[in-house]
Amino acid sequence: MRYFILASMGLTGMIFTSCTTYQPQPLEAATRQIQWESRRLNDPGLGEFLAFYNEAVVDGSWWSLSRLTLAALYFNPELDVARAQRAEMVAEQHSAETRPNPTLTFAPGYNQDTGAVVSPWILDYALNFPIAWSGQRRSRRAEAQAQFDASDLALAATAWRVKSQVRQALVDLHAAEARLLVAREQAPVGERAVTLMQQQVDVGELANWEASPLRNRWQQVQLERRSRELAVTEARSRLAEAMGMSAAALEGVALSFADLMPPIPSIDWSTARGQAVQNRLELRMALAEYEATQAALQVEVARQYPGLNLGPGYQLDQGEGKWTLGINLALPVFDHNRGPIEAAEARRTAQAARFAVRQQKILAEVDRASAGYATALANVAAVETLHHDRVDQLAVWQARADVGEVSPLELAIAAWDLTESQRMELDVRIAAEEALGRLEDAIQKPLGWPDATWRESPR
Repeated sequence: MRYFILASMGLTGMIFTSCTTYQPQPLEAATRQIQWESRRLNDPGLGEFLAFYNEAVVDGSWWSLSRLTLAALYFNPELDVARAQRAEMVAEQHSAETRPNPTLTFAPGYNQDTGAVVSPWILDYALNFPIAWSGQRRSRRAEAQAQFDASDLALAATAWRVKSQVRQALVDLHAAEARLLVAREQAPVGERAVTLMQQQVDVGELANWEASPLRNRWQQVQLERRSRELAVTEARSRLAEAMGMSAAALEGVALSFADLMPPIPSIDWSTARGQAVQNRLELRMALAEYEATQAALQVEVARQYPGLNLGPGYQLDQGEGKWTLGINLALPVFDHNRGPIEAAEARRTAQAARFAVRQQKILAEVDRASAGYATALANVAAVETLHHDRVDQLAVWQARADVGEVSPLELAIAAWDLTESQRMELDVRIAAEEALGRLEDAIQKPLGWPDATWRESPR
């Protein structure tokens, strides 16, 4: 009995000495706001992070898409959420690896009718050891591993989504700034045309109503320029949001738009489909989730066999020591775990169907993105030709104006029309940048950095 009690006390001591203590972590909105507003691109930690991936920033450097993406991977809180979910799956793996704990039962008794010679106390100790067999622990480990793989891919998908948000925000900012520049270039040209038109009205060469369309056009340009200024502010704010920073952090930062439209040739549809099937993180996540349902089914199949519990015990019965060995075995007479097995099979079938649906949607998305990108490249080539034609036409108008064949007003209107063609060319180029972004999202080619870039928080 003494050894049994000592072993029980030792086991109890191990339990309490290995326990984890609770550590509170207060969350205050004001503190987090201060931290968010203090983030800047000259953060020393960010500088080390960029230098590690050969994107070091020196004085006068431009912030390209790749640098902005790395900064977003450094700051964006969406990745912190995905990392925490991945850490949860790591904990689930640890839980699946551990063996079930034994239980200790202590049932003291007292016999009030015993004599004075015999001790009236009855002390009953029992240890219960659950034993899993039929591959139950192995199946649970496989299920936990599949769930972890899915969470790891979900983290990579979040990193891609952050990169895509940064790219789209940079495209929007490029479009807003370029359109604002065109609107500002239109201002002196349009103002000259309106001034010349008003001079003809003042001397009676034109009626006032004949000048109204040109004045309305000029007012529209003025209104559009103000809206372009607001669009620049909003686009810069969206870019900062995608990077996990405040808009003030991007003030005075030199941004480069060169990476938005690299010289990438058109891609054939079969190649795009093949790359999407290999790279799309949603498909890889769906496969990992399917493997999790497979492992869950294995767990339920293993549970149709009874588990075994061994319970050695010791009883001090009124001064007499008695050892016992209890064996607890459930008999599958009425139930063989049929219901949970059928439910697990149904979940596996449903997951396979969801994978097929997702794959079909992704392949259709790739087809649309490939066609859209090919059309965008053709449109860029077409507007370049159109722009050269407009420039040649303006040169002809200038030559005719030099010899007096056309009036200064007609020349000013022709120059104004040329700025309109510049805006159309800009719209086509921005559409091509967006089409390339959709194609990249459809294929999801690797980001270009190892998984360690986003797997652990660099902060």
